[in-house]
Amino acid sequence: MKSILTIIAVAVVIAGSAVAEVKDNPCVVAQSAIGISMLDAMDKDMKIDIGTILHDKTKTELITNETVTYRLAEQFAVTDKKLANNKWLSLKDYLDIFSENNARNLIIKFTFENKRSQHDIFLASALVNDNECSVRFNGYIIVKREF
Repeated sequence: MKSILTIIAVAVVIAGSAVAEVKDNPCVVAQSAIGISMLDAMDKDMKIDIGTILHDKTKTELITNETVTYRLAEQFAVTDKKLANNKWLSLKDYLDIFSENNARNLIIKFTFENKRSQHDIFLASALVNDNECSVRFNGYIIVKREF
């Protein structure tokens, strides 16, 4: 049920973004931390041999670029604090990390092509800020899978 609600929420955000102009972001490149995290997920979650991907043919498209709200930062902070096996960071530390330096939630469409001209398309979500593209990789939705 949560997955369905998440997909619906992403669809609503995407539909709303189609009306307004989306502000560009320097993290929207295949070689950014977001692109690397997406490749890692393809390798680990889907067992895709990333050695077959033609990296120079990878396309990115910024779908939405939203300010991280307190509620979203709090949700990710609670989740990450629970997953952490150490006491180094407090909940407030996570909240600060996910909120500071003009934190943004990007939804990026990645289109990957392999050596057989097949395409995989994903929508990836990630938190970034003015200083880094690797604040948090939130996950992905599979749009199209050919390899």
